[in-house]
Amino acid sequence: MPNYKHQLTRNKYDDAYVMGYHNGYHAVKYDNQYDEDTLAEYHIKFKHGYTAGKLLRVKEESGL
Repeated sequence: MPNYKHQLTRNKYDDAYVMGYHNGYHAVKYDNQYDEDTLAEYHIKFKHGYTAGKLLRVKEESGL
């Protein structure tokens, strides 16, 4: 029987990345609500997600 225990745990910072990716891909204004001093991990994850989503959108629009 396969071990699916690793799928039950989730990185809590992934939500910030997914939100940023969604905003970047769908050309939503960059609005990072996470404070870079108190919530630095979330702030960085959101920023990286936004950048990755925006890059994919630009690549798709340019036909690359």
